[in-house]
Amino acid sequence: QSESEAIQEIVFSISKYDDQGAFKKLFDIYYPKLLNYAYYILESRQDADEVVSTLFVKIWEKRDKLPEIKNLDGYLYISVKNQCYNYLRDNKEFFLKTLEIDECKFFPSLENPEKQYLDIELKEKILEAIEELPPRCKLIFRMVREDGLKYAEVATLLELSVKTVEVQMGRAFSKMRTFLHPFIRNEDIKRNFLKDKRV
Repeated sequence: QSESEAIQEIVFSISKYDDQGAFKKLFDIYYPKLLNYAYYILESRQDADEVVSTLFVKIWEKRDKLPEIKNLDGYLYISVKNQCYNYLRDNKEFFLKTLEIDECKFFPSLENPEKQYLDIELKEKILEAIEELPPRCKLIFRMVREDGLKYAEVATLLELSVKTVEVQMGRAFSKMRTFLHPFIRNEDIKRNFLKDKRV
């Protein structure tokens, strides 16, 4: 039995029989990775726990709707992202935090030693470059780089072929390389930061 099939059975038990044991299994599967994702955005373990725990409370309250979710992984990650942004906005830190998020969340390959080179101008240019992408291209780029979804997951969510997602990501990277190249001075950063790492 695959993990996907096991999760489908868990979801069925939760929605059909209000099975708390099955819900705990779902929690155990997703809580650690959702917590890490929320922590990556909020940079606070306590805040991340609050966001993810609140999401699971809402899932239990609306458990009868669980079978309607076609892509549970994508749904959970996007829900956590949205709740994190709402949390930041409610705490008056949304703008500052999103600048930090834009620095590295769209480009997970960028590690700490290189982050010191990203000044305010570059952060602003990253935002500008993303906004310059065509609408569908921008949406796909954000889902892959911001939400951390795989190409196949994005394709399922948007009802596209995986090849279409690959082509759109290729176009996004091509446009962003051209746009950002003059603003990235360090050669190592240029190679890593603008590298298209296929998912």
